[in-house]
Amino acid sequence: MMMIDENAIIVADVGGTNARFALAVLVDGDINNIKLVQRQTYPSAEFASLQDVLKQYISDESLQACKKVSIAVAGPIKQGQANVTNLGWNFSVSELEQQFELDRCELLNDFAAFAFSGPFLPADQIVEIKSGEADPTAPIAAIGPGTGFGVAQLVPTKDSFQVVACEGGHVNIPVVNELQFKVLQYAQTQHQVVSVEHLLSGTGLALLYKGVAAAQGLDAKDYTSADVSTKALSGEDDICLQTLNLFCDWLGMVAGNIALTQGAKGGVMIGGGVLPRFVEFFKASKFNHNFDDKGIMSHFVKDIPVHLNLCDSAALIGAAAFLASE
Repeated sequence: MMMIDENAIIVADVGGTNARFALAVLVDGDINNIKLVQRQTYPSAEFASLQDVLKQYISDESLQACKKVSIAVAGPIKQGQANVTNLGWNFSVSELEQQFELDRCELLNDFAAFAFSGPFLPADQIVEIKSGEADPTAPIAAIGPGTGFGVAQLVPTKDSFQVVACEGGHVNIPVVNELQFKVLQYAQTQHQVVSVEHLLSGTGLALLYKGVAAAQGLDAKDYTSADVSTKALSGEDDICLQTLNLFCDWLGMVAGNIALTQGAKGGVMIGGGVLPRFVEFFKASKFNHNFDDKGIMSHFVKDIPVHLNLCDSAALIGAAAFLASE
């Protein structure tokens, strides 16, 4: 059995498709220098429970001596109990601590883990989208257009941060111009209440495209969301290009709204799997203009910096930092 650093933490990012694991090592005990080693990914559906896949990882990597575990879960956490709905997995901190004889165990929502990772990521994993001056005493808003639309808040404390999971992706989407109104009308034929997540997400991009086509009286083609972004970036399809521009413009409105709502003078961190596909396009869009365009409260948001998180291991790093900071 290998020697385990006393600061090492088994971390996991557990979703409906995959359960990703790593051993997080705090280099020289520094929470700002987290290194992920011994990574493994397992198909979630091949295991009957979280306990089974955790046991497999510990066995595969000979980590029986590691007694700290922190798990980010694609699902709600309530009083130390997790539920991964689409897998039928239910587990708790106390169950894991008992079965694996752990000294420490933490469970947190996967987007909360993403939010917590922000202050602990290397600089080369962060892209500045909007310059500004962050207030280190103020909350940081985390948003993520990915499969859905994640929202969380990171609040500075005396020694670390407190993370608050939110459901901001399910608020009604704001509409301020004719194109957005027409797209909303089309989306309402698919959803009774149209939320931010329905249109500003990886899965929503295809619906957004159909709405843009409908707004112009055109027949939409049977494009996937990936088709829309690809054909927009290549210039192959003008409706796709208009769709991607609308996506970025509308996201600026929503991100600014969230910054106002959360008082996020500490900055806004954006993650998710959508924007890293077209970073330069995003930077050249009207995102920043729409973020700042808040009428009499424009002065409040104009100095708030916005950064894009490119780290595909953010939830793992966040899970490690969350346990290490407790």
